[in-house]
Amino acid sequence: MDPPKEETAEALKLCKTAGIKVFMVTGDHDLTAAAIAKQIGLIDEGNYKGDDWEVIKGEDINDLSEKDWDRLIAKRALVFARTTPKQKLLIVEECQKRKQIIAMTGDGVNDAPALKRADIGVAMGSGSSVAKEASDIILMNDNFASIDDGIREGRMMFDNIKKLLGYTQIHSFPEILAIDLRTEIWPGMAMCKEPMEGGVMEREPRTQKKVLVSNTLLGYLYSYAGQIQSLGCLLSYCCIFWYHGINISDLWMSALESWQEGGKDFLSNGRTFSVEEQLYINRQACSAWQVGTVFGQFWHIYGVRTRRQSIFSHGVFRNMVKL
Repeated sequence: MDPPKEETAEALKLCKTAGIKVFMVTGDHDLTAAAIAKQIGLIDEGNYKGDDWEVIKGEDINDLSEKDWDRLIAKRALVFARTTPKQKLLIVEECQKRKQIIAMTGDGVNDAPALKRADIGVAMGSGSSVAKEASDIILMNDNFASIDDGIREGRMMFDNIKKLLGYTQIHSFPEILAIDLRTEIWPGMAMCKEPMEGGVMEREPRTQKKVLVSNTLLGYLYSYAGQIQSLGCLLSYCCIFWYHGINISDLWMSALESWQEGGKDFLSNGRTFSVEEQLYINRQACSAWQVGTVFGQFWHIYGVRTRRQSIFSHGVFRNMVKL
């Protein structure tokens, strides 16, 4: 077995912090596998078994019962030594039976079946062409630490897409096409460049049931933020009529006869408004609604830039594209 790279131990620490289990599966002797696992910090000092880790010999794998697999896969770390290609595939399948998302790394021809069966097959750049063909991802630098970088970037992308949805969908309550075409495109594009939040690698991995548009997000959009922005737009709209001395209650059903070309004069608070005045006031009110939506989105984008920490701890000026 080749000696581990210096970055491997640190990468394993990051995996542990991020809630990712790491299992070593090798064809080498169990003594060699255990020594390497201890060297990189995958397992602790001791014999072949700890509270949250264990070393399993290939000769014992075929004798494991379903309860044994349940017990083993619940552990933080496992080392499978002297394994055959069929046993590597079996390990992947047993993990998947228990709803685990499996990323399998390998470089040899014998690793191809397990790489193909895993949810994410990761081949080394220096590996065989068969292993590369069976994989979904190829690590060109052959560095396990690059997987941590990929996970970090993936979590940031998932967060930023949710932030983008939270920003762009809120104005569907008071939606105006001009806002979509003129004012939403650039802030939305800038959201994709939002730097990752702190602690992104300290969260548990998402489950397969974790959807991008969750009930929590929908509730935020349409039951909270959307309602607030709509109320602000409605208030801006009404303020124009109040400014001109018109009671809002007098507007009820008035559009059937007034507020249009060729309509009747409108009476409110003892004052008569001509058709020209009505159309002018109506244009002002519609503009106030649109301006209210734009300003609401201007402040809202700072609210959705972060999902788990304060915008001040995240950094107000970190995303200069958005500014």
